[in-house]
Formats: sequence, structure tokens, C-alpha cells
Amino acid sequence: KTGAVLVHESRYRKDFELIHTSTFGKDGFSSLIALKVLEMLEADDGLAYRLAKERGAKAKAMLNAVWADFPDVVKDVRGAGLMLGFEFHDQSKADSADIRNWLDSDALAYVIGGYLLRKHNIRIFSTASSLNTVRFEPSIYLTDAEIDQFDTALRDVCTILRDQDANRFVISENGTSLIGPL
Repeated sequence: KTGAVLVHESRYRKDFELIHTSTFGKDGFSSLIALKVLEMLEADDGLAYRLAKERGAKAKAMLNAVWADFPDVVKDVRGAGLMLGFEFHDQSKADSADIRNWLDSDALAYVIGGYLLRKHNIRIFSTASSLNTVRFEPSIYLTDAEIDQFDTALRDVCTILRDQDANRFVISENGTSLIGPL
């Protein structure tokens, strides 16, 4: 499914597009791409849908296992198929002043994302609506090895948050700070 919203130019607010994003928005070329994506999804009798369901179930089971092992750190796992969210508990009362400060300045999700990319070669980002939630939106060709890699990485992040060891997020292998003075 794809949807459209039509707004008369005189009523359109430019700041709307800064808050609400769209994969196929703003021009006719994007609409052509949307049509091609729909064709690709329907190809091979809907193979892409089946892959998303099967791979998503396996990924969600892994996320739920991490949640079960870290209920003090993980608040929720949600989503369907390969559009999954992994929500951390609020860290506003963290023992670590660095973690509290990153949260207060809306930077904690970026610190976690940077750590996952640097340490585990995983590119992930928070949701736009909740900086406590990271979104997991991999390809339908996600492998078991990649799910295992993400499992290891999330358990690492959960351990850091549980132990309140903020330095692990920002200190490089050679002992230098990656974000300036702490």
C-alpha cells in the first residue's frame, strides 16, 4: 500500500516536511520509484512479503530474547515484519552523569548509534518519535549471521547501560575520547 496527501499550496506549511518524512514524497519521480517498488514487492508471487515475514519473525525473536535477558534495560520490542523497534528504559535517573547528560541533550541515541557503527559495524538509528527507541529495518535478505551479529551488539549496549559504563560508548581502543572531554 502507498498513500497520498494533497494539500493546496496556500495551506502548506514548509516546516511540516521537517517533522514528517516520506519515502516517496515531493515529486513525480518519487512516484515512479514507488510504482517500481510495488512491482518488485509483487514479483515472484510476493516472495518479498514472505521473506520479510520469515526474517522478521527470526529477528523479533532475537530482540525478545535480549529483552528477556535485560528487562531492567529494555522496555519494549514492537513492530512487524522487518520494521521493528527496540525501546530502552528511560535513562533520566541513570547513575552515570554522562548518560543523563546525553539524554538531556537528546544525544544518547546518537551515542549508541555511533558506538554500534564503530564497534559492531551496525548502522541503526532512533525513531523520530522516541529517542529511547532504535529502529531495526534491515533488508529482506537479512542472514542468520547478521541477526547473530546484531544480537551480540545489542547485548553489548544493554550491558553498558546496565553497568552505567558510559566510557565504553566513547573511549576508543587506544584510550582516547571520541567525543571530546567527558
